[in-house]
Amino acid sequence: MSLKAGKRCHLSDVHTDGNTVYIYEMKLSFSGKSCTVTGCTKVVGSTYLTSVEGTIYRVVGY
Repeated sequence: MSLKAGKRCHLSDVHTDGNTVYIYEMKLSFSGKSCTVTGCTKVVGSTYLTSVEGTIYRVVGY
């Protein structure tokens, strides 16, 4: 993904184990060489969780 400084993007992942649907979402905000993860949420079936941690494992380039 290629973004300009000061921009934001939204990442999401949806998958199922055959019985339950899992949805993970997070927002990334870019400022200079920094990236901040905000708004991490998880939906399991019909349960909405807002206290979910998001992690950035690697940044390639800046």
